[in-house]
Amino acid sequence: MMCVEFSCIVIDGHGLASVILSYNTSAGWTDIPMTETEENRYSVSLTNSESLHCILYKISATDSLENTQVSTTRELIFHETILPEVTDIKLDPKRPKSGEEVEISFNAYDSSGLKKIVFSYNFEGIWKNKSIYDVEQEHFSVILQIPEEGSVIQFKIYVFDVWENCYITEIISVDLNVSSTDVSPLFIVLAITFLSSTYLLSKRNGRKNRFNKN
Repeated sequence: MMCVEFSCIVIDGHGLASVILSYNTSAGWTDIPMTETEENRYSVSLTNSESLHCILYKISATDSLENTQVSTTRELIFHETILPEVTDIKLDPKRPKSGEEVEISFNAYDSSGLKKIVFSYNFEGIWKNKSIYDVEQEHFSVILQIPEEGSVIQFKIYVFDVWENCYITEIISVDLNVSSTDVSPLFIVLAITFLSSTYLLSKRNGRKNRFNKN
């Protein structure tokens, strides 16, 4: 959402009755009274709440004798430079494997509104794109089928707002076929430690028994 301040200097010897900013959109012309902020200077702020790309505007001044002077009609082109945001990127399953489906979800947001999202992914050096045009919501997901011979998946996300500003995530790489940590060695170590402790304890008890017999 963008706010623009219009300001002009108007001078009339008989005194001014009104100074009006008129702007045109697809809905027609709209008039906004301008306020004298300092001597002979009139100002008004316009909020671009509809994410308009451009408007036509003109200023009219009427003095106390009802004489009216209208400026030439001019064009104002809006352009916002704030980039969209991408957050909360997740994979399901977290450790995808070759031959499986993986769902990649994320949140995308822009205060002016989104235009489209391009999800770009790479299997073994070949980049492909999936475009998303239904961008009314903030949560998105893409499902990919990982090939059987796949070993690495890479992806990045392009998010375009209504002003054509584009945010691009970094390339995210995911190694496939990476198994989770096996807990078996831990149990083996504990078992060996336990058995060793038991064995040492038995030997000590044996020595004590031999000492008591003597």
